[in-house]
Amino acid sequence: MTGLERNADVVRMSSYAPLFAHVDGWQWTPNLIWCDNLRVYGTPSYFAQQLFSRNRGDRVLPTMVLGAKRFYANAVWDEHAREVILKVVNPGMMPVSAAIKLAGVAGVSDQGQQFELAGNRPGDFNSLAAPNSVITVPSALEGAAPDFDHTFRPYSFTVLRIPVRAKP
Repeated sequence: MTGLERNADVVRMSSYAPLFAHVDGWQWTPNLIWCDNLRVYGTPSYFAQQLFSRNRGDRVLPTMVLGAKRFYANAVWDEHAREVILKVVNPGMMPVSAAIKLAGVAGVSDQGQQFELAGNRPGDFNSLAAPNSVITVPSALEGAAPDFDHTFRPYSFTVLRIPVRAKP
């Protein structure tokens, strides 16, 4: 998804199918939303799609990832909220401490928001019995600056929303 967003100038649309499945009658997996006759739950993929849809930007910003294998990042500018939105995927089994440099941005607020979707191991999933095993957890982001360090949990997708005074 970060690659789709980073190449938004050439990617016109994307979709996820199939969307819904009943736990007692399905043709294939994966699906985003599962249900029985009384309950429903979203998969980790559902929450990842939700994070992308709720954190869209107006313009893709240049993003570089140096030195980390299998670590993916993308940044966008949200004109209405006046925020830089950074999306980071750490699919590895170790935390990654990253140096974030917001080049060309003035008036970076030290307070922002973090939304983290993470499991404890790659095979973690939600189910009717445990619908909230892997869900988005919001928290405050403190200590943001034009240059700051942030640690990303293993097996995680993290969205950082950082308010700024002047657009990049």
